Amino acid sequence: MDKIFKLFFFLLALHFFSCDFPSRDSILEETKDALWAIPLLKDEIKIQDIFVEDQDGVSLFSDDEGKVIVTYEGEVLRDPASVVFPPIPGIVPIPLTSTTFELDLTMGGGTLNEIDSAVFLRDFLHFRIKSDDPAPFTVKAWIDEINKDGEKLTQELGFPGSPDGSEIEIIGEDIKLNGWNLIGNDNKITFHYEAKYLNNEVAENVQVEVFFNILEFSYVQGYFPKTIRPVTGSFVPINLYNRWISGTMDFVEPRVVMDVENSFGFAVGADFKEMTIETIDGAKLPLESEIIDNGIIFEYPELDEIDVVKNTNFDFDKDNSNIAIIFNDRVAQFNYTIDAIANPANELDFLGFMTNNSYYAVQVKVEVPMHLAINNMQITDTLDFNFSPDNTGLDTLELKVILENNFPVDVRTQLYFLDENNVAIDSVFSDGEKFLKGGTYKDGGVLEDVDEQTFFVDFSEEKLDNLVKSKRILVKPTFISTPNGQDHLWIYDHYNIKIKMGAKFSIK
Repeated sequence: MDKIFKLFFFLLALHFFSCDFPSRDSILEETKDALWAIPLLKDEIKIQDIFVEDQDGVSLFSDDEGKVIVTYEGEVLRDPASVVFPPIPGIVPIPLTSTTFELDLTMGGGTLNEIDSAVFLRDFLHFRIKSDDPAPFTVKAWIDEINKDGEKLTQELGFPGSPDGSEIEIIGEDIKLNGWNLIGNDNKITFHYEAKYLNNEVAENVQVEVFFNILEFSYVQGYFPKTIRPVTGSFVPINLYNRWISGTMDFVEPRVVMDVENSFGFAVGADFKEMTIETIDGAKLPLESEIIDNGIIFEYPELDEIDVVKNTNFDFDKDNSNIAIIFNDRVAQFNYTIDAIANPANELDFLGFMTNNSYYAVQVKVEVPMHLAINNMQITDTLDFNFSPDNTGLDTLELKVILENNFPVDVRTQLYFLDENNVAIDSVFSDGEKFLKGGTYKDGGVLEDVDEQTFFVDFSEEKLDNLVKSKRILVKPTFISTPNGQDHLWIYDHYNIKIKMGAKFSIK
């Protein structure tokens, strides 16, 4: 009866502390020798799941046959119109030094080759006058190239006169520019003003200024200059070596796909200054391709395709680059230095356009089909495990471990107990790694002659204490080599190493 009470309290502890058991309603089987058996672990390891663990932008999918492809997708570059051709800031009032005054427009860091026409987006403009003239007068100011509904932008300001001779400033109301049109005139805006007294005579004692907060356009049509913007950055494709320890994986057809979107109404190009692959050891290997040597010009919408986005696709693969060679040297990330060039041919007579919504963007997609050769590749995976917080009620314990190799590759593996700090405190198999023969590889990824083996591990008092302290199981399988007669093999989504673990114990 004493054993029954001890068993009850032991099972109660397991219920509260061993929440990782695969089944809560497992039946305890009492043997005639008062031994008890419980399941501890049931899990499986898949290579593809290890590769995509905790990586943003990384995913995997299987084709119709179940072949696994790991991908990374992310945006590495996006330049809107405000970056390619920045708006023109006003900053301070501009004095009109004569009754007719011309102002050059600048965009994109330099004078635009020529604006043919434009539509203002927002913001405002107004005129100001300053004078100490004792007599009142009126100023009329207008702009030749800015109009709306056939009328030029015009503003009138009245000056009341300054009897004591002090300077008075009059500021006109803000004229909202949204929807006003700009007519091209060799990139110039021409301001006029006239100042007249009440008797219609010209008033000369006046200073006229124009102020705008910023000039930004919803649409610009014209002849855009060649503009270069250096872009430097990196992107991590798929860190296949997060859990890699040793050995090699040689992928057959890794590739990098670039998808470029361009809604500017003129050509935008990329001049590749540097494209390198950085390995986990810190080595930098150059990516070589005619695309990198020659650069690439992106497709662009025509004048009648405003707000249309054109796509340009190109990729680096084993046929047009050395990516398959350098990718297998334990790649960690891609580094790039690119000149993004607007109007790369500098065609001065090409009439293009842009809107405030225009942009170009580069999406990158790294595809790694799990079609590879393997040579002594060792990886790791961690499984949650929690046996018991206390072993005072245990007398003896035997661990039963079932391993099943559902890969067409021979595997050696060892399991380790980890404590709460993820430190290995003991191995499951005291006599070393266990060997599991790979299944026979058939067409379509079907396996025959799958190797399943059962192992029994007796626990000494010290080993039992380590078991109780364990919070996780570290699995370290080594995939020995690609099957004889095959250069490469496909990893299918059903390939795995199954691990089952149970305990048979007696109570003091």
